[in-house]
Amino acid sequence: MAQLSKRERVDAALKGEALDRVPVSAWRHFLDEENNMDDLAAVSLKHFHDFDWDWLKINPRATYYAEAWGNKYDFSDYDSVLPRLLEGPLNSPADLEKIQLINPTGGVFAEHLDLVKKVKAGVGNAHVLQSVFSPLSVLGFLVARSEQHRIDLDVQAQHDGLRRYFKENPEGVHAALKNIATTLGQYGAAAINEGASGLFFAIVKIAREGVLTEEQYEEFGRPYDLQVLEAVQGADFN
Repeated sequence: MAQLSKRERVDAALKGEALDRVPVSAWRHFLDEENNMDDLAAVSLKHFHDFDWDWLKINPRATYYAEAWGNKYDFSDYDSVLPRLLEGPLNSPADLEKIQLINPTGGVFAEHLDLVKKVKAGVGNAHVLQSVFSPLSVLGFLVARSEQHRIDLDVQAQHDGLRRYFKENPEGVHAALKNIATTLGQYGAAAINEGASGLFFAIVKIAREGVLTEEQYEEFGRPYDLQVLEAVQGADFN
């Protein structure tokens, strides 16, 4: 059969149609570049072209969603892919009222919408996906307070924090998740307007045995995941 374009190859795979070959892509964190959108766009595009990937999944820094709601980090001190947390808006379950709707095209979101635009300009007709963490994943970053900066302890602090907040202020958790989900849905739609074909929606280290019960995820996870996904339901490639 005739050779397909990158976009045609992915589209055909999504439809279950005949392919000239299986579409391929891969991604990683670029810690040295992830705080500068020009640098991150350039290194992402270099890997895309050097390895001839069929689509480009943007891999932004893991903390930018939590930064949008006020977390501050020391980017000179990483353990694995996580910088050291300096401070954030949540120090107790009573603080959940601080997690309000925010501008989905301002601040750190504006930087990453510009990243979408820069990347899209460099991939030809290929699909681009912007990464978005689930609302519960974002809340996990906001509630985590680890005594020592080490990625396994940071992740455990997310899990411990979520369980504590569920128990002590479930109503506040729901209100915060609603605001996060609404904002992320609007941000996802804005990313598509800037050229993304859809979202890479990541549930980060939560939907696994031993972290939350199925009942907890059904209550605090799934409804807000669906809210974000429904906001980008018409996208070409989620």
